[in-house]
Amino acid sequence: VCNHAAYISDMAVGYVFGKPISYSGKNIEELVNHFIVEDEDSHNNELALDASIFGRAFELVYMDTDINNKLMPYLAVLSPFNTFVVYNTDIKKEPLFAVNYRELHDVDGNISNYNIIVYTDSLIVNYTTKTLESPLYNYAKEPELHDFGYIPIIEYKNNKNETGDFEKVISLIDAYNLLQSDRIN
Repeated sequence: VCNHAAYISDMAVGYVFGKPISYSGKNIEELVNHFIVEDEDSHNNELALDASIFGRAFELVYMDTDINNKLMPYLAVLSPFNTFVVYNTDIKKEPLFAVNYRELHDVDGNISNYNIIVYTDSLIVNYTTKTLESPLYNYAKEPELHDFGYIPIIEYKNNKNETGDFEKVISLIDAYNLLQSDRIN
């Protein structure tokens, strides 16, 4: 198999993020140093690769204490397979809320429950359910307030159509691999 799709995504990410993002401004040295410790460059590359492959990427911003017990912002990449943002129908298409869900497994590896986390501009609400189709949800814990003032999940779209970088040439890649396979046979 000639993995042209990986080559296309790797080149696109390398071209855009080959030189890491830099920050400037007044009194941001502490934040910049925190991002260096957190390896924010790697985080950005991971987001860009998700966007290149899936057409969209999702980032969670959350607050936690650092090694000096100081409250700092942290970043996490969420899977495009189980994260989505719901937008209103206005012309601006403002985000209403975001959802991230995960399978919870028992000791034998079977799915026991689903954990569904809903993020709004002021709340984080955790639910559990036996199936995703079930209308019966239970609060996993009481809703938490957050102080961001916006939905802490950010959706990055690769382009207007939310397509991956190699999506339009998948048929050509498949045809090439089929020809190569026939040639070897």
